[in-house]
Amino acid sequence: MFQNIEQLAVFLDGFGGEYFGEEDNGENKNVVTGKKSFLEGYKKILTSMHEEEALTNFARWEPPHGSFQFGYPWKHYLEIGKLSRQCAYKIEELHNCITSKMKVQSEFLKIIQDSCMELGKESGITLQDLSTVVKQMTYPKAAPKHIKNLKKTAGNLKAVLKMVTLENANVLEDVLSGAMLASLLVDIVGCIEDIAESIIELAHLAKFKGADPAIRQEKLSQQSGNIKVHL
Repeated sequence: MFQNIEQLAVFLDGFGGEYFGEEDNGENKNVVTGKKSFLEGYKKILTSMHEEEALTNFARWEPPHGSFQFGYPWKHYLEIGKLSRQCAYKIEELHNCITSKMKVQSEFLKIIQDSCMELGKESGITLQDLSTVVKQMTYPKAAPKHIKNLKKTAGNLKAVLKMVTLENANVLEDVLSGAMLASLLVDIVGCIEDIAESIIELAHLAKFKGADPAIRQEKLSQQSGNIKVHL
């Protein structure tokens, strides 16, 4: 599970340099392919559902041991997997922007470049931290701060996007590809926020290190209250 989140992080961390960077200047094809392998890692997440379900069902049948006692919230791992796939599908669209990018960058792309690269980097940092949290089973204390920074950066990008598109409405064709790129990045922020919220909930229910027991009890009570009894 954490490897999938890490693959999302790796892509977003490096996509800005790939999209806005210079051409490969005649480098050996094998060298270039190796450098760009990070662009492909997310693809296995797109077809990970059946494997995750199989592993989760297997884990449920194992005898309780260590941290994995009776009632362990395995279904939350499936939920995180589903949210990761939704993010991966957005990243696939982002990847298509990279592979279909026109050789000559427009002025519009130059204007939004810094904001897009900052949002990509911040997204990568957030997902990398969440990946480590799941791997080490520790409470994601830094998640609220990361999400706050992401929202602020996304807001800055949207402001730039709105200002530039309005000022350049007569050259809409030039801004279309950049607007799509920026929109996808903003959508991905929403995906990351959903992943973070699900991991925070998992951390409480699974008693990750540093989680507040009182909040865990509150969430368990909420779950019990949602159970319907059929007479």
